[in-house]
Amino acid sequence: MIVSTLKNFAFCNTEKSKNIETALSWLLSTDLEKLPLGRQEIDGDNVFAFVSSYETKFVKERQYQYHEKYIDLQYVRSGLERIYVIPREQMVMTVPYVDTKDIAFGMAQFPPSLVLMGPGIIAQFNPHDAHMTSINIGNERGTVEKIVVKVKVN
Repeated sequence: MIVSTLKNFAFCNTEKSKNIETALSWLLSTDLEKLPLGRQEIDGDNVFAFVSSYETKFVKERQYQYHEKYIDLQYVRSGLERIYVIPREQMVMTVPYVDTKDIAFGMAQFPPSLVLMGPGIIAQFNPHDAHMTSINIGNERGTVEKIVVKVKVN
């Protein structure tokens, strides 16, 4: 897991794969504020993005997830949310991994690490990072606009 601002993210990222480079180049050269909701084509199935808007949820409404084929680069365009992160090995599986959807769901065995996400913050979740996203801050739900860049693992 890496958490930074988009401006400093390239300095933090030690993963120097072609797909990561493509994703970073796209993030830095695109007017992210003007992207419409939906899928954004970048490099076929190697690198693509989803722009979404959603209401945050309470922890009891969410589960951890992980992916095997893709790294998530999650960039918050507006709003605030919490993300909990645990090592994948500490996740108790509730929905087994589905290869065609590249996702599995579960609950934590141990207390998680906490990431606070706000405008301009980017986080990288690797296949070994189980993450629970979209958690509200405080007792109120909020609206978040997020860009998730899916980067195929080389």
